Amino acid sequence: MNGLPITDSADLDQRDTGTPGAGAAGAAALAPATLGFCVAAIWILQRPYRGLNHDSVLYALSALARVHANLRHDVFLRFGSQDNYTVFGPLFSAAVRTFDLEPAAALLTFLGQAAFLVAGWALARRVMSGRLALLAVGMLIALPSDYGALQDFNYIEGFLTPRQMAEAFVLASVAATLAERRIVGGICLLAGMLFHPIMALAGLVMLFSLYVAVPRPKLALVIGSAVLAVSLSAALLIPVGPFRSFDAAWLDRVYANGYLLISQWTLKDWSHLCIPAGVLIVGALRSSTPAVRKLSVAALVTAAAAILTTLIFCDLLHVVIFTQMQPWRWVWLAQVIAVLLLPLIALDCWRSGRLGRAAVVLLAGAWALRDLPAAPGVVLAAIVCAASAAHLRDWRYARLILVGCSALLVMAMLINILPHALQSAARAQAPTFSEALLQWSIWGGDGLLYVLVLGVIYRLGMRRTGRNSAFLLVATATMVCVLAPAGWRSWTAYKYTPALRALYDPWREAIPAYAEVFWASSPVSVWYLLERPGYWSPPQSAGDIFSREKAMETQRRSLSVLSALDATGQRHPPDPDPNSPWYRPPHQARPENLDASAAAAVCSDPALSFIVSRVSLGPTPYPVIAPNPGEPERQLWLYSCADLRQPAATT
Repeated sequence: MNGLPITDSADLDQRDTGTPGAGAAGAAALAPATLGFCVAAIWILQRPYRGLNHDSVLYALSALARVHANLRHDVFLRFGSQDNYTVFGPLFSAAVRTFDLEPAAALLTFLGQAAFLVAGWALARRVMSGRLALLAVGMLIALPSDYGALQDFNYIEGFLTPRQMAEAFVLASVAATLAERRIVGGICLLAGMLFHPIMALAGLVMLFSLYVAVPRPKLALVIGSAVLAVSLSAALLIPVGPFRSFDAAWLDRVYANGYLLISQWTLKDWSHLCIPAGVLIVGALRSSTPAVRKLSVAALVTAAAAILTTLIFCDLLHVVIFTQMQPWRWVWLAQVIAVLLLPLIALDCWRSGRLGRAAVVLLAGAWALRDLPAAPGVVLAAIVCAASAAHLRDWRYARLILVGCSALLVMAMLINILPHALQSAARAQAPTFSEALLQWSIWGGDGLLYVLVLGVIYRLGMRRTGRNSAFLLVATATMVCVLAPAGWRSWTAYKYTPALRALYDPWREAIPAYAEVFWASSPVSVWYLLERPGYWSPPQSAGDIFSREKAMETQRRSLSVLSALDATGQRHPPDPDPNSPWYRPPHQARPENLDASAAAAVCSDPALSFIVSRVSLGPTPYPVIAPNPGEPERQLWLYSCADLRQPAATT
């Protein structure tokens, strides 16, 4: 790479001196493979495929609408969609035509994750050795990847969205630009924009920070002030078109999302952000590699720009175009860069002395306490230790501080592990293999155990003893082979299949193409099995910030269904959050279907034509379907709203 040093793996271990013999060379060759198998095993455990859920159901609708034109009448697409501005929709729909819905979604999800991890390795490789970059990718897989409010979004997602592909292209763009291949970097950034403009905009801000804000802060301040002044002038003096503010009714829908505004972030959300921010600050203070310091500062500037832009234009001014851009999402890139740089930052700190080691220990403790209010304070202490490492000369005080920080880490790990230990001890019988995998995934959910394993494997690989290296290689390869069947099942266990869809042929023949259907279980059932527009479901309320008309219509339908469920003491879906408008006491939190009176109430909306029910609401001219032959007692009924309205009208 031109202009940026790449650390050789031998430089990272002070014991590697002289010319290695043939045995040491062979052991060194096995070490990357061993670490790679370990990373693969952690990927299987930590990042299983989640199927069609979360936002993937909406992208499934967009793809199916390109196959079945009548689905464009669905309330989610009727008023416009983000799908019109990306290449992801045509790509996904082509895959659906070739492989069917769920195999296409699983394949594209896997390719997106693979591209993201390869791009992450390429970025890490610009500042560290190949094996240390592989360790960084392992940590990227192992550690929690959530960002923003409610822990609802992740930079590694186990379901299909275009965000993953856009993130991969952004990382590739930064890596190529660092290697002074600016044309390749520009092409990658443009490709990211074509997949998901909102996510890829983080790359543009990052590159500006890297090549303008860091080397020329005064120039960046002038440019930033000018952009801020122009944007404020447009929002305050010309509040029309995209620069208009949300009206009261539409703004209520924005607040209902719970994650679009910085003011809605909780202390837990800020704690999750402050830990990678602390890593970047420590890297800027203590790293011996200029490129790492530069990347750390640029990532911090990107995160600060994200928070400041959201606070001014979204929280305070409620400007439509800025809220739609969701600048708070730019923090994903800062968090990814923090994790990728973490191994090299930790090594630099560890070699800098006892206070540097104390900073590493405190950052580990903060990660163990990331869900608790104490985490920001621990991060602040880590920053103070890193900043003081070059100034505190008395080794006795430094040793005392390191011992105290180590004690804090032990306490943090006990706090982190104790609930899982008590839960495991409460089991009355030995778990099955699948249950054991699930239990281990719970234990390792915060990633610290996986990071510890990765660190041990990496360290053992540096000893360059042939026998130990061969044993570790066999052990990690065996672990991958043991876990591979479970991983394969998670990526190939499909709920929606052509055989299942064939069971619903009589219903599709009876339902007009543009008739809207309400099916409480999942909107994908309506779109895939019936190939008809869905009337209402919680996922269809997403994206209300992009269309006022859609926001008002989905709210009207939500209130209609909620009122019907409230009238019968039921609700769908359950939401344990007491602050949610969908919250109900526990005795009302079962996701049951509408009864006859509630169904008639929902059917009072002329936009709704049919209802699918899991309980019999009376006679129906349509055949009853049992979707699972192994459970014939679980049946589904189809009712026309015209038939349900008639009894209600006569009573």
